[in-house]
Amino acid sequence: MILNINSNSKLDNYEFELCENLNQILYKIKGDTNKFWTIAVFEILSKIKKDNNKIACSKLESSLKDCGEWLFDYVEYSENEINFNNVIYSVLSDIHLIVECEWNFYRKENYFIDLKYDFEKLLVGKSNYRLFIFENDNLEKAKEIINNLKIIALNFGKFEKEERILFAVWIKGKHFYFENYVK
Repeated sequence: MILNINSNSKLDNYEFELCENLNQILYKIKGDTNKFWTIAVFEILSKIKKDNNKIACSKLESSLKDCGEWLFDYVEYSENEINFNNVIYSVLSDIHLIVECEWNFYRKENYFIDLKYDFEKLLVGKSNYRLFIFENDNLEKAKEIINNLKIIALNFGKFEKEERILFAVWIKGKHFYFENYVK
């Protein structure tokens, strides 16, 4: 299967790996509802997590995650152990990936507003990588939405230079389209 990546996207090795693995989703789907699509995406992400990292996600089976949903639909994070008064605590040390995943909104009247709401969560999250997945039935409409979301990111003062967002748009019934944004 061919990767459909915007030619202007500058992907690093991890982002390319994300695209390659998400591109295999058709072979992993066990049903045709939004729930099954979401689970398939998160199972793919859990298989490529960095060693020793943990996953927070409500949709995954307990064997694939360390806790339920935590702020975002999917979070890959790491912890360190520290000692406070002779008690060892695991504390958050890094967030590798945060993901928001939205299906089916393209049929709704307030489609962009619904996408914008979840996209903006990614802007406030401090993470090495951000992945925003959504669905559309038309590639040109999807590109227009991505451009509008990039304008929102550009205008959010706390989203800093060199921060990244990978867009993965499922073009309904066809393929993923990938585009990366680096401020």
